[in-house]
Amino acid sequence: IHSMRTPPTSDPTYISSLGSAVYKAMSTVDKDAVWLMQGWLFYSDSVFWKPPQMKALLHSVPFGKMIVLDLFADVKPIWKSSSQFYDTPYIWCMLHNFGGNIEMYGILDAVASGPIDARVSKNSTMIGVGMCMEGIEHNPIVYELMSEMAFRSDPLQLEEWLTTYSLRRYGKSVQQVEAAWKILHHTIYNCTDGIADHNTDYIVKFPDWDPSVNNQHARSEIIQRHKLAGIQQQRRFFLRETSSTLPRPHLWYNIQDAVSALKLFLDAGDELAEIPTYRYDLVDLTRQSLSKLANEVYLNAIHAFRDKDPKALSFHSLKFLQLTKDIDTLLAADDNFLLGTWLESAKKLSVNAEETKQYEWNARTQVTMWYDNTKYVQSKLHDYETHSRNRQEVEKSAEYWKPIQEIDKKWKNLPKEIFRNLFGKEISFPHDKDVESDDDAALHWLVNVHDDFLEMIDLSLDQCKRLRKKEKQSGGRTMKIDDDQENGFQMVYEKRHKKLLGGSEPKRFKN
Repeated sequence: IHSMRTPPTSDPTYISSLGSAVYKAMSTVDKDAVWLMQGWLFYSDSVFWKPPQMKALLHSVPFGKMIVLDLFADVKPIWKSSSQFYDTPYIWCMLHNFGGNIEMYGILDAVASGPIDARVSKNSTMIGVGMCMEGIEHNPIVYELMSEMAFRSDPLQLEEWLTTYSLRRYGKSVQQVEAAWKILHHTIYNCTDGIADHNTDYIVKFPDWDPSVNNQHARSEIIQRHKLAGIQQQRRFFLRETSSTLPRPHLWYNIQDAVSALKLFLDAGDELAEIPTYRYDLVDLTRQSLSKLANEVYLNAIHAFRDKDPKALSFHSLKFLQLTKDIDTLLAADDNFLLGTWLESAKKLSVNAEETKQYEWNARTQVTMWYDNTKYVQSKLHDYETHSRNRQEVEKSAEYWKPIQEIDKKWKNLPKEIFRNLFGKEISFPHDKDVESDDDAALHWLVNVHDDFLEMIDLSLDQCKRLRKKEKQSGGRTMKIDDDQENGFQMVYEKRHKKLLGGSEPKRFKN
């Protein structure tokens, strides 16, 4: 049983009665029942759960009838600060992942030493190890190491283990990848800042000048910043009314070190190119590197906007968009990163058509909105699982992407339709030919469009003058247009020259 709701009072007697009532109900159904309780509440609501409150709950059932999952022991081990859960049996757990986020992340040193430290500690009540991740199929090195810890009783020499891991994973010993894993051990897989990792890279967030506004994990922080700026609920003006910096995505290592590891992986390509596990790791590490680069590019674009530098804004914006395409192409190189693989793996677990439909719906919502939206109740956990899955596959999902694509297409075609309706000719834009077009090309395009526009105006004015001259000579109107067919200059001409139908000329044309 797991609860994240704070009791209405901190009175230990009341908290003890809650625990007793829960266990009584369990034992009534099964006299041998054991309460397996997640210990997440002791971390997430540590302000409330002080020693008296913890003891009251943990001691409210007979000894041995409750087992606590030290859920986040790989980052925040509660057993250390609670005297072994005040003598209550517990399981050392690695949480590691929230929502199935795809990001290279881990704390290998903590995984290699944490379970053993807990087991050999004084008065230890640890009875086992566990994994309680919210998603798998990522960071295989972390889960292989954690799986081994259930069978180890002595401290692990991690550097030696990494060499053996590389040999097992790729089937041969290759110096470059062995050196790369040693770098990754001390960088990507050495997150010691205590932050619960959610992939907060800008490239996987909803489009916004400040993506953290749509980030549920940082919502309280953002709301507080908006209050301080005095503009809560006015996000569109937030940028120009405050100089506060954007919250940066979670970064706990030197990016250049990770790039060095990537170069070593690439150097090993001649020997390992045909090994599926090597290709997976290469794609994953490249994706990680490009995502972190995109964070910097995005911030550069925002700073250019703040500085009112259109040239820099255009450069960094196009670079960011190109990075999204590059990552998209990259992920298409490995089936493990495709949306189609994800959906099919879910559907294969079904035993009938109804389950197939349900499992596919679950898989789709997990990587998008998490549950159905209604007119009045909308999901607040959108993109809780920020999967970096291949977008080409996602675009095949008509229910999710087709409306977005149609809107995007209409907006892109709108200027062309306006020009075509006004001047009766097609117009092309710089991005039609080359999205990377420079300022000179854009200026050349603008000059040409400007010249075409003026030419159309001159032709219309010349035609208008010729018609006016004929009307003066004949004393009547040369062209008569039905009221329901007015358009262009004809519409303006008729409305301003109603009296010409009777043969008289308006005063404004007498000079």
